[in-house]
Amino acid sequence: MCSSDLETTFTLPNSNAIPYSTGGGLSVQLRSAGEIFVLGISAVPGSQWNAAAADVQPASCTTGSCLVYSNPNSPTMNAGGGVTMSLFYNTGNGFLYFNATDNTTGSTFAGRFSDQGALFSSARVGAEFADFPAGTPGSAFMTPPADYRLALLTGTKVTQLNGKHVTLLSSSQVIETSNGTSSGKVQLNAPSVTNNGANVGIWVRS
Repeated sequence: MCSSDLETTFTLPNSNAIPYSTGGGLSVQLRSAGEIFVLGISAVPGSQWNAAAADVQPASCTTGSCLVYSNPNSPTMNAGGGVTMSLFYNTGNGFLYFNATDNTTGSTFAGRFSDQGALFSSARVGAEFADFPAGTPGSAFMTPPADYRLALLTGTKVTQLNGKHVTLLSSSQVIETSNGTSSGKVQLNAPSVTNNGANVGIWVRS
């Protein structure tokens, strides 16, 4: 799949529900073998969700020094607000466009970056708990008293480079376990895709 457009909408949860003391977030990503274009919004427990940011990075990036492009200049977006995040790659001019809009307050975080020759092979929506997609969480998992849905990503739209509209029905899921293997206890996952592939819930497991 050569994705050129990606969009999803969610309600920002209470940040105290994040299962790591160092924080976490929700993001949309366009990915290739060597590069990831990330738009996300994150927080640490107890804070507002006000740290939306966009960056372009090598797929193996785990430090700020390897970022190709970064823009963290987001307006405040609070828990309970409905946020729509979208990424778009315009092959005509080689620009990557990003937009995070707080549909509750009208605040918008948007911009673009010239990335000539980029070719993205997949799209991703979901939750992030490390500073970089290739990294690992910086604190121990905090088991909740019961299972709960951290977020529900809705109305997800993916458009391929050829203009074909696709869904998440044929997607793969990233599941986090206690030991990083299939034998470990599931701590975070997205167990079901609903609404013809447009919706997916991110669950924290007790």
